[in-house]
Amino acid sequence: MNPYNGYTGAEREAKLKAQHAREEQGLPSRPPGPCAICDDQVAPLEAHSEDYSQPYLWGPPAEYALCKMCHVHRLHARFRNAELWEVHKAHVRRGGCSSDLKRPEIAAELVAFRAALKRNERYSLRILRPRTNTGDEWWERLLTDPVQLTDRTARPRP
Repeated sequence: MNPYNGYTGAEREAKLKAQHAREEQGLPSRPPGPCAICDDQVAPLEAHSEDYSQPYLWGPPAEYALCKMCHVHRLHARFRNAELWEVHKAHVRRGGCSSDLKRPEIAAELVAFRAALKRNERYSLRILRPRTNTGDEWWERLLTDPVQLTDRTARPRP
């Protein structure tokens, strides 16, 4: 397992083993849904940890339930493609969820938005659903600098 938030692969693996042990005991291994980023009500969920410190915490702000698109294809991919992460956050801010990305008109709108970002132009996405965003959501504060993967100061808890 790769490092994340200054935790080593071994530390992350240890929490994953503890998570599997919880599942075997019939205990919750992640917070309930919907997706903690996009609020998708229908997408299957998986656990995402921001904090691998002991004692393990199994709910926010240490552990979140995320859909696979938000988790693997956007949040963890932000280190390789910060621009795509920014596009996804803008989509979520406008009330978009991951399952919307299957709709061709939504995908085309995000392609146009991304192109405008590259040209440093303003582009407004249409609102899809009412969503109350404060701008201080946990996912808004995530960094895209790959140094964060191994820097121990990136840890939420020392």
